[in-house]
Amino acid sequence: MIENYGIINDRAPHLVADLCEIIAYFENREVSRGDVEGFLNEKGGAGLLQDLEVDDASSAEANEKFQALSEEVMRHLAYRQTAFGDWYPFNVEADVLVPVEQVTTRHRCYAALLGFSRLRMFNQARITAFAADFERLCLEAAEAFASGWKVVHFGAGGRDRALFGNKLKDALRGLAATLKEMTVEAHIEELPNQNVGDAGIDIVLYKDWGDNARSTPAFFAQCASQQDAWPAKRFEASALNLTRYFNFFHCPGTILFIPVCYRNVDGSWINSSGHTTLLIDRLRLVQLLDKRIEIDGAQVDEVLTRVPRPFALGCANPALR
Repeated sequence: MIENYGIINDRAPHLVADLCEIIAYFENREVSRGDVEGFLNEKGGAGLLQDLEVDDASSAEANEKFQALSEEVMRHLAYRQTAFGDWYPFNVEADVLVPVEQVTTRHRCYAALLGFSRLRMFNQARITAFAADFERLCLEAAEAFASGWKVVHFGAGGRDRALFGNKLKDALRGLAATLKEMTVEAHIEELPNQNVGDAGIDIVLYKDWGDNARSTPAFFAQCASQQDAWPAKRFEASALNLTRYFNFFHCPGTILFIPVCYRNVDGSWINSSGHTTLLIDRLRLVQLLDKRIEIDGAQVDEVLTRVPRPFALGCANPALR
């Protein structure tokens, strides 16, 4: 399934922690702090060495910095065990990450988010499929976030796209009518008829007042299944970016869903990369999925198994490590 775990090209502890979890879950084996230092030495790229300000991965200076980074990584893993609770498919025991023995649906969902956050491990066909799976998972979370609102899967090939039209110019006009907004027809007419994209809008959440007055509360959401390139996506579904198509009476908010656990060990954001959006990362996603299950009054399997291709514990070939 996995072609290559890829190199480690920066010192971000939350991303190295992801790699540790991926190896532990996909290979069904323990990962120790010593293993982390081994990964850094074997898989560390030029970007990592530059971030650590060392020239030679085999030097004593590099080894010392690898040890410091591995300590940070273990703190991240311990934080996640507490933060994610029964979603977390590992135990952190004396600087060792240990997969659980009995895997639940929540654990498999967490593993899927891990896979979605490091899509470069897979071939292009799987990348395309898993990106679609992530979008479907975000749709479930959006239903909980916007309880009592309407939730539209607007993205190309999305659940509700046919209601708006497959051609982008038709879909944008249909969306404008739904939200009681005005279109900028000159710019919509510039779109080629063969354009069946989504203008960066994967999911639309809006409050239907049931009247003809304008000013509809709404959010446009983008789902970015990327490990470190997602900040570039934060403008795609923004009202500012879409004013070429819409003359907004009320500008919608912007949501960016990411599968990454974008947290420091105190629960704060790593930095302000997502400041222009309402950022929903891995932790907020699982919290919303719990809320979705609560709202439905459903069993966890009924919601989470709507996302296909869950990853089984130990599904990777150890020879690929």
